[in-house]
Amino acid sequence: MLAGRAPWTRFQEPGDVVLTAGQGLLDLGNRIVQTLYERTAARATHAMLVAAPGLYLDATPRLGVTLIPAEAYAFDQPWPEAPLRRRLVAVYRHPQLSACRVGRAELQRAMLGFHGQGYNFRFFLKPEQVPDRTAFCCELVVKVFRRMGLELVPGRRSAAVLPETLRRALPASGWREVSELYRRGMVAPVPAR
Repeated sequence: MLAGRAPWTRFQEPGDVVLTAGQGLLDLGNRIVQTLYERTAARATHAMLVAAPGLYLDATPRLGVTLIPAEAYAFDQPWPEAPLRRRLVAVYRHPQLSACRVGRAELQRAMLGFHGQGYNFRFFLKPEQVPDRTAFCCELVVKVFRRMGLELVPGRRSAAVLPETLRRALPASGWREVSELYRRGMVAPVPAR
């Protein structure tokens, strides 16, 4: 794959919320639905979490909730080895999570608790259910932080949170945007060992 071409440990932190957009027809449909639902032009079509530097917790239709190596994604880069091409829209970091070892350990336990679940094909039309063993991308992000006692979008069901919802809610709640760290880090060469 990209073996050493992206220095993940220099810019990724567990719990970073990564928002991306695809270029395909499904992504266009996704943006249209979100624009109608949120009443604002949608930019992001997908959300995932950094589980550890170089590893994302992601919810995909084919794999469900799983861990995916960061090398699998080409964000704004012409990496022919990366099978998943996305445009990086924004990355948000909780202001206190990275400084708290207990919080990071709790976050990783919460993420692992969702690993292996199925994908929610009903999206925001799914009713609240207990137990709930499915999630789509943003729903997963909300559920992970909710398990830690942190509400990302107060008053909204987890299945009613869309990528655009997160793009607007996180900075309003004090999350720092670290998109430029990712953009610079993705192209920075790794020194030879």
